[in-house]
Amino acid sequence: MNKILLSLTTCLCLLNAAHSQNGYDIRVTLKPYKNSKIYLGYYYGKVKAVADSTVLDENSTGHFSGKEKLTGGVYFIVSPSKTILFELLLDSQQHFSVAPTLPACPAAFPLPAPPITPYSTSTPSLPIRKARRSSPVRKSWPPSTIKRIRSASETR
Repeated sequence: MNKILLSLTTCLCLLNAAHSQNGYDIRVTLKPYKNSKIYLGYYYGKVKAVADSTVLDENSTGHFSGKEKLTGGVYFIVSPSKTILFELLLDSQQHFSVAPTLPACPAAFPLPAPPITPYSTSTPSLPIRKARRSSPVRKSWPPSTIKRIRSASETR
């Protein structure tokens, strides 16, 4: 009887501890990146800020963890080359793992810079045309309309 009571109490304690998880623990697996630092960022209005960082191991895994829960909102994972890889939405559930399928890393292997072309100080020569004088509006109306307009303006 004591063994049953002890095991029941242990199960209740474990369930209570699992139910009241404090803080956050986000495990990330990013296959192309190894032994590199990644960041967990968030949006604060128009500003992008860093909430946490971690170093990926040989297996491309790492985890962000903290004692206090993160504020709910849109967060993003930033690559070692400081580009946003993907976004995720956080709410009350903050103990999970993410293993996205990423394409080959063009950011890890930057392309050479485009050649710099010298700035030309001369202005291009554009043909300048004289503006045509537009004909008066009265000439485009039929004479009967012009008479009606004149008679209406005279009666006022």
